[in-house]
Amino acid sequence: MLLFFTAILMANYFEVGMTGVLAFFVAYLSKGLRKVK
Repeated sequence: MLLFFTAILMANYFEVGMTGVLAFFVAYLSKGLRKVK
């Protein structure tokens, strides 16, 4: 049970982490593009 809960927690954390990195990357890219233009 504990292992299952940990697995779910890790999956959610990984998903949130990836989303955060993606959002940061997109924001950084758009900022850079705006600077170039």
